[in-house]
Amino acid sequence: MLFPSILYLPGCDIGRAPEKVEGLPNTFRRDPLRNTEKVLSVLVRDSEGTAWLIMAVKPINLKDFKVQVGVVPEDFEQMIPPSNQKFTPVVGNRYSIVIVTDVRNHECAYVLQLPISWIAEE
Repeated sequence: MLFPSILYLPGCDIGRAPEKVEGLPNTFRRDPLRNTEKVLSVLVRDSEGTAWLIMAVKPINLKDFKVQVGVVPEDFEQMIPPSNQKFTPVVGNRYSIVIVTDVRNHECAYVLQLPISWIAEE
């Protein structure tokens, strides 16, 4: 019974990973841990590092947020690649995505952000 307590400390929240939105290519959402959870940024990595990074101009409520990779949502600014360059995921390539929010795990003092890996679609 010691093994599960190493992976999950009592009083700590379990982070949530983004999930694919069915029927929409390269589109993701994430269920909030708290009703007031706000999106701060979205980070996409490929085998070479950060491929796409967008940051909220002002925090956006996570509840109804979804993002299509490569499309900068309203109230977001693209940081990587530079804003004058468009990022388009290469069909068939593997990427990971994390939706960074303002929710911290107060009991465990770390930010709860988990990535999900996916293969880019057309």
